[in-house]
Amino acid sequence: MGGYLVHAGMVLIAIGVLGSKVYQDATETTLAPGSTMTVGRYTLRYEGLTQSATATREVNRATVSVLIDGRPVATLHPEKNFFPVQQQPQSIVGLRSTLTEDLYVVLAAWQPNGEVTLKAYLNPLVAWVWIGGGVALLGAFVCFLPGPRPPRARRLAEVGGIGPGSCGGGPVTTTLLLALGIATAAFLFVSWPYLRQRPLPVPHGNDRLTELRRQRDAIYEALRELEFDQRLGKLSAHDYAELAERYKRQAVALLKQLDDETRAALLAIDQEIEEEVAQRRALAARRTGSRCLACGARVEASDRFCRQCGVPLGRACSRCGAPASSGDRFCGRCGAEV
Repeated sequence: MGGYLVHAGMVLIAIGVLGSKVYQDATETTLAPGSTMTVGRYTLRYEGLTQSATATREVNRATVSVLIDGRPVATLHPEKNFFPVQQQPQSIVGLRSTLTEDLYVVLAAWQPNGEVTLKAYLNPLVAWVWIGGGVALLGAFVCFLPGPRPPRARRLAEVGGIGPGSCGGGPVTTTLLLALGIATAAFLFVSWPYLRQRPLPVPHGNDRLTELRRQRDAIYEALRELEFDQRLGKLSAHDYAELAERYKRQAVALLKQLDDETRAALLAIDQEIEEEVAQRRALAARRTGSRCLACGARVEASDRFCRQCGVPLGRACSRCGAPASSGDRFCGRCGAEV
């Protein structure tokens, strides 16, 4: 019985794999809010884009209504997340799964005016891959169950002390325990990264630069996915060239904005450094006082002649202590009024 179940499960898996590969339908379209696209028997209507941000990630979430013959059957929410700390994007697929087919909707890119580029995939019979796997696993379990032994084997077992009421488990029990242990270890190994919860550091910096970098990485990810789809034959050469050219133009514009923002940020940092240096120099000058340029002796601001060498004292900046001429109104070192 178990062998029949295993073979039946393998047949179901084969049907699911062939159906999902041979009859797959895919399309990619740029939509404005309220626009629609079609894949298979489904009509997808783009409702809008929601953007939000937390300390550890930025979320771009599209709302897509799924219709069959004008009748709403589901609402999907594909997402594209960006983690500034790791500088990594993440796609969350909008999925509608039935026994006959699976509908996947991917948010590929978006524009400041609310337009988005959506990828839709229709894969028939995917659920039967999982059903076939379950049937095959059930058949394997049935194969491990002990069946009725022939009379001669039963008499030998009773003579050997392994009767119906004895504690001997035999090789079947050992195999089941070993399989259970391996399955448990595999489950823990796979789920361990999801069970661990490590606090992520909070990102700091220019919000505008972070947003531009996120958009740049999203476009790079869309280009990689586009090239992958073209290699698989899901996109024609014409569609690939048109979409790739559009993404490249967007990338060039973003890189120019990113350069301008980076340059402005660097200038702001330089200005902050100059102000900090000027403040530290002023603090040092207040602590040490002005000195005579001839002998280096310390003098007070009210002195007109050096108390050590008698040389007439010139004017000096009250902030940084730099020497100044009689006609100077501002310090040539720090810019303060003399």
